Amino acid sequence: MSHNTLVRDPVTNWTDGSAITQAELVKLDANLCAAINAVDGGCYAPTSAIIIGLAGLTLTGPLLVTRGGTLSSVHAASANFQCNDGDVPLLSATHTGRTRTVLTPCLRGRGAIRSLWRYRREDAGLQAYAPSFDLSDGAGSQVARAYVPIRAHDGATLASVTVSFRVGFPHDALPAAMPSVRVWRMDAGGTISLLTSAAAGADASGYVFAAKPTSPAAWYAAGGKQSLTVTCDQNNVVDVGSYDYVLELVEEQGLTGYPWELTVKASVRAATTANIALPPTGTIDGYVTAAGDRILVKDQTDPTQNGILLAGTGVRAADLAQAADFTQGMCVRVERGTVNGASTWQAASTITDWAPGDLPQGLTSWATATAYALNSFVQPTAAHATGFYYQATAIVGTGTSDAATEPVWPVVVGATVVDNPGGNQITWTCIGKTPQGLTFLARPDVAHPVEGTGFIPHGIIWHAAACTFTHITDTRPQ
Repeated sequence: MSHNTLVRDPVTNWTDGSAITQAELVKLDANLCAAINAVDGGCYAPTSAIIIGLAGLTLTGPLLVTRGGTLSSVHAASANFQCNDGDVPLLSATHTGRTRTVLTPCLRGRGAIRSLWRYRREDAGLQAYAPSFDLSDGAGSQVARAYVPIRAHDGATLASVTVSFRVGFPHDALPAAMPSVRVWRMDAGGTISLLTSAAAGADASGYVFAAKPTSPAAWYAAGGKQSLTVTCDQNNVVDVGSYDYVLELVEEQGLTGYPWELTVKASVRAATTANIALPPTGTIDGYVTAAGDRILVKDQTDPTQNGILLAGTGVRAADLAQAADFTQGMCVRVERGTVNGASTWQAASTITDWAPGDLPQGLTSWATATAYALNSFVQPTAAHATGFYYQATAIVGTGTSDAATEPVWPVVVGATVVDNPGGNQITWTCIGKTPQGLTFLARPDVAHPVEGTGFIPHGIIWHAAACTFTHITDTRPQ
């Protein structure tokens, strides 16, 4: 396998509708690498100070010093040492312990299976990679992975690789298997050697897994921004003449909902920016509504009122009116508005079985030793919550609830339970689920989603790999 075998498929469709050829994309990657990693061997971070003697140091171009360290100038005689704009200083081979970090955009990778891809700009212009869903054989969701050629510094030691990524949407459960990364090299005969051993935290196949968080909320904390570092402790002295060096990215597994695809609802005319009086009417976010306009109501104080409502009536839109219409992570595109125009919003609620609608008037929590009238509505106390509400469909005498024991509430619509049996009893009938609130979060990274099955990855969005090389003695090919 040569370096040239690991190139991406031609890309024809970007989310903004423009087109780009494979050659153009390869050139883009090359320019990004040159800009970020510098040219002529790149930039170095020595372990000891660089001392510029004689008259000191004069820089004619911009200077950016990162990651700390010291650059000093001593002595005040003779001519200055000068670096022109764009120059990269070459340090003496006797200056030991030099290190270098090279960023590789994950878009340089290629999927092992034919997948839909999404592209977006982040991290200093680097493109990101994410598999949406498998198209290889129609067998459903499979493990998605990508192989990214590493731009390696010949003769150096590859000490570690840190991959930055983002969790694409809130989960209602943790993945069965967390995303993982491994680094390997391949010789001309196709033999693979792993760069990470079990002692450095890898499993028997060399994979290093992201740590399992304490909760789904923690997995998506801070907008899902994460990183994973792989320590390379074997086979890591770089020889680009004999080996290809590859970063392998493996998607999380066992997702809930639709593992590789999301539902995208028909677009709405406008979206609210604050709590409003229902039904939505008048001007919303600078847009003057007309009767029947689809409005994304997302900012209500009572989140059970959120959803896609029709202007003038407040009726829920037909495509988000019942439980079957809700899918986790679904997206809604907003057409107009001063603030929200041309934006995309994603359902952030981790609900597995959404119940729309409004609670009946007079609904209260069940209480002990309380007389209830026929047709009264109650919901269980917090300690016995079921997600359903109930109606008094028959009473005996004063219809008084048990003074000591709360009923064992059924969770099947139409099922009944007798409260305070043998006394002034009440027959409670399960009427329906307690409505659940919807919340939405902005997705500025998603442009122009298409109604229906959305090609919006909601697993892992891989950004860039920072490869750290040590024991550098000279500038060699990459």
